[in-house]
Amino acid sequence: MQYFAGIEGGSTNSKLVVLSKAGKILCKKRGGPTNPYLSFPKTVRTISSLVSDAKRELGLDLEKPFGGLGLTLAGIDDEKIYTDMLSHFRALPEIAKQYDLTSDTIGPVETAFGPGHVSVVIISGTGSACRLVTEKGEQYKCGGWGHILADEGSAYHTSVDAIKMVIRREEKNYLENSFTRVFDIEPLRNKMKEYFGIQKCEEIVPIFYHHFEKKRIAGFTKSIADLAFKENDELAKSILHRTGKKLSSLVRGAIEQYKMDHPMPKKLNIIGVGSVWNSWDIVGKSFLEEFQNVNLKFCVLNETAAIGAATSVARKSGVHIPLDRSKLIKVIYEN
Repeated sequence: MQYFAGIEGGSTNSKLVVLSKAGKILCKKRGGPTNPYLSFPKTVRTISSLVSDAKRELGLDLEKPFGGLGLTLAGIDDEKIYTDMLSHFRALPEIAKQYDLTSDTIGPVETAFGPGHVSVVIISGTGSACRLVTEKGEQYKCGGWGHILADEGSAYHTSVDAIKMVIRREEKNYLENSFTRVFDIEPLRNKMKEYFGIQKCEEIVPIFYHHFEKKRIAGFTKSIADLAFKENDELAKSILHRTGKKLSSLVRGAIEQYKMDHPMPKKLNIIGVGSVWNSWDIVGKSFLEEFQNVNLKFCVLNETAAIGAATSVARKSGVHIPLDRSKLIKVIYEN
């Protein structure tokens, strides 16, 4: 039997699936982060470990390669990293016979819609990025520049926005966020102190400058969402509303680039990826406000994008793996 594996990886964790030629999921594994831009050695070790663990579970010879390994990873856009990673794994014949390396924005599109459609993926997890993919595989990118330069609409950026609001309210500095004056800041301030385990605002400084963990800071967005949905806090709701607007701006940017070369498609297929979309009732509705005159379908994945990575490398190997994609997605909005 021929097996095809796919790995979805990012700055937080990774997921592996192994598919049969018939499209059956034979094995699932989870592992640590696989963002080669942040740590190339750690990424290749994690990938190799996931592959070995999967083979053991399936009772396969560790020296026998998979038919193909598809990787949909954050940080793979860098040309040198792409080339180095491909060279690294091609030198390990026991891993796979064929490889397909793409960014973390491509796997979700392949999983949700497959090839031959104009599709958009908008990622909002720890980081954010948007990619529009045409029927022929052309790509238009907006965002994905990392937390220092951009990542607007991500969990990290949302958390930092909220923290800045607390700090500036403490200092009576309303230049950037004058609208916060109309909201009670105390619930957000208390959530911030509780989440980060601090007593006063000044104690947030070493968390950013001496013990920086992007994942930890991004995780504060969950507290903001709890404040919005469980406690009906207006400031928290306004923060998430702003996040939705920033995500819509990324999609708009990709569409505008596409329209320079093509007519606007009759319908847009959009796939939302990442934990921020769990706050759909605020983030999603804010996002959709910017697309009232656009015919679109918005979905989220029910399964990992590693499935798309596996089917993509199989196709590259001349094997068509059938998928019932209606079971892989949940349609949240369609007009």
